[in-house]
Amino acid sequence: MNQPIADLLFNPAIYQFNWFSVPLLIVAIILTLIGFFVLKQHPQARTNQTFFYLCLGLTMWLVGYAWMYSIIDAASALWLYRHFTFLGVVLIAINVYAFSVMWLELWEQQKWLVIAGYLFSFSCYFLAWNSPLVVPFVEKYFWGYYSRYGPVGVLFFASFVFYFFAAFGNFIYRLRYPIPTVQKRQIYPVIAAFCFAITGCVDFIPKIVHAEIFPFGFLSAFFWIMGMAYAIVTYKVMDIETVIHKTLLWVTTSALYVVPIGIIAYFAKDWLVGLSPTVFALTAFVFFLAFIPHVQIVQPKIDQLFQRRKYDLNRIVAQFSQELVHLKSLEDLSEHILATVKRTLYPDALNLLLWDTVKGKSLVFKPGKRALEISTHAFNDLFLFLGSYNAVILKEFIHIDPRLIPQADSFERLFDEFEAIVCAPLVMEDQLIGVLMLGEKENLKEYSGTEIGFLSDLRGSAAIAISNSLRLIAMQANLRKWNEELEKQVKERTRELKDAQSQLIQAEKLATIGTLAGGVAHEINNPLAAIMTNAQMLLMEELSGDAKESIELIEEATKRCREIVQKLMKYSRKAPEEKTHEALDINEVIRQTIEFLKYQLQQENLKVATKLEAKSRIQGSHNELSQVFTNLLMNAKDALSGNQNGSMIEVLTKETGGEVIAEVKDNGCGIPEEKLIKIFDPFFTTKDVGKGTGLGLSIVQKIMIDHGGRIDVRSKAGEGTSFVLIFPKAGAR
Repeated sequence: MNQPIADLLFNPAIYQFNWFSVPLLIVAIILTLIGFFVLKQHPQARTNQTFFYLCLGLTMWLVGYAWMYSIIDAASALWLYRHFTFLGVVLIAINVYAFSVMWLELWEQQKWLVIAGYLFSFSCYFLAWNSPLVVPFVEKYFWGYYSRYGPVGVLFFASFVFYFFAAFGNFIYRLRYPIPTVQKRQIYPVIAAFCFAITGCVDFIPKIVHAEIFPFGFLSAFFWIMGMAYAIVTYKVMDIETVIHKTLLWVTTSALYVVPIGIIAYFAKDWLVGLSPTVFALTAFVFFLAFIPHVQIVQPKIDQLFQRRKYDLNRIVAQFSQELVHLKSLEDLSEHILATVKRTLYPDALNLLLWDTVKGKSLVFKPGKRALEISTHAFNDLFLFLGSYNAVILKEFIHIDPRLIPQADSFERLFDEFEAIVCAPLVMEDQLIGVLMLGEKENLKEYSGTEIGFLSDLRGSAAIAISNSLRLIAMQANLRKWNEELEKQVKERTRELKDAQSQLIQAEKLATIGTLAGGVAHEINNPLAAIMTNAQMLLMEELSGDAKESIELIEEATKRCREIVQKLMKYSRKAPEEKTHEALDINEVIRQTIEFLKYQLQQENLKVATKLEAKSRIQGSHNELSQVFTNLLMNAKDALSGNQNGSMIEVLTKETGGEVIAEVKDNGCGIPEEKLIKIFDPFFTTKDVGKGTGLGLSIVQKIMIDHGGRIDVRSKAGEGTSFVLIFPKAGAR
């Protein structure tokens, strides 16, 4: 039987227009919007969620009755109430109670009472579908069909009153305990709203007994919800205070027009029903014209009354933003920001903190004072949170807002340190730049919602200006750094050029000395030849033992001198014979070179350890390869000068595949990594001026290339150097 009635609800023939449905629908829409508005402020908060469910229940109740008032069929109206309207009714009181429990954090103490209330309410709802014990019938009143309660319905009404007053009692009970002042200010409007909502119980009289009492509970619900919504969101969206006050004033002034018209319409309802459609339309038009002066005169006056301060503050923000364009330095910007806030809001304490995320410090600016750098490392986590929160925060709300509670202790320290009650973070791209800290107002009044809105607007422009100034400072610092680096590079290059010039001069001196040494060696070579010839001729004669031994010493010394002269002539490129590459034993070249340098190495208390394992011969010039090993050994000697770790020079040879490898290594000072790539450059040296020409390794590399080989170097500062010479075997080239 229910299904045909449900289908009948969509039949236009059972409906007629009913003026009494209009205010219910209007209030239902407003309550729905308020519910969504409160939920949007903090969707994760259980208080806001429960309030939203309460608004949905009230909306179902109001829409259901507006629907019933327009139905002319009693059976359809009864079915609609049992299945739809009553669901909204059963959710009202228990949602109100659950809201009080959630908001006042009494869940652990009263959760079973909440659960029992929901179970009983839904039991009554499902029982009402088919049982006359809950809602047996509907009665026809002048405003439309209205439900009547049976025995179970009356019992439900008792539970409704119980949970409603239990919620009211929770708020009264909370006032008996020490709580923050702001929470008290929230509870007071809730209590006032409850007191007004009690008048809505008049709606239940026609449900229990027959009484022609118009159910005006929708107005009670409207003001009740407005009061609770104000209490919830006043600390989140401060401008809601102005909205509530404007709405209340507008409703009050509108009532001066609407109530008399409603009274006239009520007493003249019989006359109005009998009017023709044309006359009824003209009468409604007259009532409409009577309302126009209110819209054109009263409403603008209300807006002017509440918006004057906001208009002035908006003008200050606009002027502030225009003046920022002409300020570049951080000091001027900070002073302008502080001066604007000071002369507009009159805080007794005012600080601007500019946070350095790298140093964990902040520059603190005060009106008319020089900036002071302080450590704010203890607030680093809080400042990171402010970057993501990005909203003005009042000290009195840090223990109430669910998002601020985890940081409440840090906020307490921050507010106390700067004697502040308002914190306005300056945020740019989710990064905290600074914080404005405001103390109490000099007139001891509280900051209004409009003034908090002013701070929100001003901090946006301030954050952009400070961010641009900090970037400019960073760019200037980078430019100075680049200039200093460029000057340093120019000085370094100039020094290198001077060193290269000194080395060239030294090279020219050495070249001159080499030429002179070659000439001297050539001149000495002739007398040595004569001495050698005469000594050998004397040895051919019969001599006594002592005389022969003396002549042999002369011959040996002469040979030694001749070898030295030949070496000098080789290095001065004055050797008389043409150099050609020939197959030679690299081990022999190494032994002769070590023997030649033996005296110089002994002067430094150095010995050369050899491990000559190469058997194959290489193709090369004996003189040039001797020069190669001389340069490497002398470099090793210089690297070991002043070495405290036990000086060591090793010369190794081995062969692998088609190559002969020779290695000269030491445990001296080593070569820095950044200089390794330059050691074969002509005139580059790591030695002091006058101690090296920077040509030795360059010549070594050239000789190795001429021999078809290559040279590698491995070195680490403080650990030593190893030069590896790689030659092709004789016949392999």
